[in-house]
Amino acid sequence: MVRQRAQEGQRVSRGWPILVAIILLISSLGCSLAGLARRLEPLVLAQEPRPAGLATRTPWPTFTPTPFPSPTPTPTFTPSATLVPADTATTTSVPPPTDTPLPIPTATPSPTLAPPPTATPQAVPTVALAHPPATPTPAPTLAPTPGFAYRMLEVYEDYTSNPFLTGYIAIVNAQEIPIGGVKTVGVFEPGGQRHESPLSQWFFDARTAPSVVMKTASVKFEPGAIQAGTWFIHLEDPNGTRLSEDVAINTDPNNPKWFYIKFKQPSPALPTPAQAIAAAPVAGSSSGAYAPNPARTIPTPRPTPTSYPTATHAVTPVAATDGWTFASVRSATDQDGLTVYGDLLNQTGSSQQLAQVVGTFYDGQGQVIAGPDDGYDFWPTQVVPPGGRMPFDLAVYDIQSAADFDLQVISQPTGETPRQDFEFVGVATSSANDSYCVTGKLRNPGGELSDYLVISAALYNSEDKVINYDILDVPTPGLVVGDEALSFSICVDTHNQQAARYELQAWGQ
Repeated sequence: MVRQRAQEGQRVSRGWPILVAIILLISSLGCSLAGLARRLEPLVLAQEPRPAGLATRTPWPTFTPTPFPSPTPTPTFTPSATLVPADTATTTSVPPPTDTPLPIPTATPSPTLAPPPTATPQAVPTVALAHPPATPTPAPTLAPTPGFAYRMLEVYEDYTSNPFLTGYIAIVNAQEIPIGGVKTVGVFEPGGQRHESPLSQWFFDARTAPSVVMKTASVKFEPGAIQAGTWFIHLEDPNGTRLSEDVAINTDPNNPKWFYIKFKQPSPALPTPAQAIAAAPVAGSSSGAYAPNPARTIPTPRPTPTSYPTATHAVTPVAATDGWTFASVRSATDQDGLTVYGDLLNQTGSSQQLAQVVGTFYDGQGQVIAGPDDGYDFWPTQVVPPGGRMPFDLAVYDIQSAADFDLQVISQPTGETPRQDFEFVGVATSSANDSYCVTGKLRNPGGELSDYLVISAALYNSEDKVINYDILDVPTPGLVVGDEALSFSICVDTHNQQAARYELQAWGQ
């Protein structure tokens, strides 16, 4: 029994060392595992997914190795620090967000396109404001400058080969009737040279040479050779009282020109019937010296270009065209504009001094496209005897066509009656270069002529409408008398039309 216990005691004493060894092994194993866990912690943390909110703290793992320098200098784990660039790699993926400045498609510029509409509405009104000034409502251009009886209405210049300066001055009243007894005065600068014209006539007795533009005037201004400088031209009455403002005409001998100036009075009030009767023509007046008769010569006032009637047909003014008839009228268009050709028939019962032929032109809708102040008229001579016939043309340069038009004559009775008792002999015709030429001789079986002699040749088509006409203004009418016949040749442009007949006429005084 005692032996058995002694054996048990030996077994027990032998088991203690084993137990202690196991305990020591377990404890050392735990320490080793703890150290290993501490070494592996950075790697585990590096591989753990981190919350998005902690992404900003990614750089911290680079500092974790320093607080935990593991006693084991295993260099193999220092590469684990190189895993930190993996985090820096994640930072490289951060730049793409920096590329997210795709906010460049901030189409906020597109809203900036809104300003254009704001600009356009304001620009339109400003353009619209340009229309009022453009309207020639300041047609009171006919109103004289304060203190002057006449206002300059038109200035025209054209080239010439004549080295001497010639100015054609038209002086008219509000009804386009020539006004006599007025002189044209010019002062030349530099130098102060002064030149006065003769007194104007009560009719148009001066005209430019036939050309694209032909002008008629009541007096000429001819100061002599063309000089380099400026003529300042105005009107005066016989006593030297100024009647108009200055008009500047530049002259250059190397660039010679003739010029035309039209002075016009303002429109007076229409006379009452009593005033019209009191202003009856003076009986027995001659050579154009007459007292104007407002009852006959003042037509119904012509409206300004901005207020013409819009009716499809204008009403014929009673005073202006009373006794006048238009015949053989034809209109034609070329590159310069619209021209109306025709014949004037004087059926007033007395000799008439022509002042103006005007027209009102309409488009297809009956709207006025040109008016009485927009045309340039011409005819061979100023006075038409009773029952007389005379060709005319009226050019309007601002339009190319017209659906309809109305013509009007402004004239005044005169005691002067031109002679027409001339004889044409040996007349022949020919065609050359789109012209129809009429040649022959004119004889004057009556008394000697002193003022003028004008020959006209007019062409007519198969419809008996005037194609065109031209004139010959004889410079020495006094030499054509008795047996002294005048040889003449007049060539008329046919305007590409076929002439069916011609008509020769002559007027003299």
